[in-house]
Amino acid sequence: MFPRETADGITEAWEEIVKTEPTEEQWKELEQKAVAKEKRLAIARINAYFGSKDVKSFLVNKEPYWWDDSKRSTLRNMIESRHSAGDESVELWFGERKSITTYDDAIALLNDLECYASRIYNQRQSHIASVESLTDIWEIHEYDELDGYPEKVKIDI
Repeated sequence: MFPRETADGITEAWEEIVKTEPTEEQWKELEQKAVAKEKRLAIARINAYFGSKDVKSFLVNKEPYWWDDSKRSTLRNMIESRHSAGDESVELWFGERKSITTYDDAIALLNDLECYASRIYNQRQSHIASVESLTDIWEIHEYDELDGYPEKVKIDI
């Protein structure tokens, strides 16, 4: 789980306000600032988790790899070009490991990865929208950014 930071700036503002007799307007302003800061922290946790290997990876023989949008697009173009040129197999590289596979299997893997990438993006956006809709600081603080991500794509070669 990703760390939950404390809102030190909010704590200082709180201590300053309670030294005096705060007005209702000051209480509301402090609460709004605290909620806004907690939302920023929660969204930062969501984005950090989304960018981690816990989410952005697929498993080849239980080892994590990730091909970003650009790499997946380049691979698809290369595979389709080679197929059009009459090649029956293609090489895919997983780090320093080369795998020779059929056109159909390579395209199926890329399709699976594209679907996975779309699902994790949608889950992240759903988390962000959920946090933005919350108004209770404790609900925001306790929000579970790990929930709901799909199972990783797994292949054995």
